[in-house]
Amino acid sequence: MSTAQLKETLHQHIEDADESLLKALYAFMQAYSIEGENLVIPQEILAAIKLPSEELRIEIAVYLYDKEKLSMGQAKRLAGLDQLAFQKELAKRDVYIHFSMKELEDDLETLRNL
Repeated sequence: MSTAQLKETLHQHIEDADESLLKALYAFMQAYSIEGENLVIPQEILAAIKLPSEELRIEIAVYLYDKEKLSMGQAKRLAGLDQLAFQKELAKRDVYIHFSMKELEDDLETLRNL
């Protein structure tokens, strides 16, 4: 997908729902292998989103965590929040904390030992 096509896709999604926007931003990040680099979002896109950059970071972090693309630690760092603040953001959006089977078993064992 060319840069122009990506821009057009982003512009189309911005007018739709928040989840569509986040999917488009995620696709953009994947397409350009943004890993370890700064993601630059054009000013006109930021203006169309109408969210402060801090809130956009939280939205992207929550979305990627919900889709199990980021761990809790990675997502809270992306959001720029501590553990408790990030968990509150998850709760506000009805996003559940992901537990692996091992983590669940460990927690149950801890409860049994109390």
